[in-house]
Amino acid sequence: MGKHPKELLTLLSLSPSSMQSILLKDILDPRLTSPQNQGVASEIILIGRMALKWIHFKLQFRPTMHEVCSELLVI
Repeated sequence: MGKHPKELLTLLSLSPSSMQSILLKDILDPRLTSPQNQGVASEIILIGRMALKWIHFKLQFRPTMHEVCSELLVI
């Protein structure tokens, strides 16, 4: 089973520097199969990186909605 998101948020709030060392496999549900299509894998990585930016402990480092929309339009 995957971990509850609260565990990840607690880890990040206690040690903000740990955000750099988080692997995507630590966030995604391990019951899901890995994407076979490289394009899909790239999109998942992009969205995972954006999600980590959204929960950054310092507000000034969080993206604005305009920045988020711009990145999502590229997908």
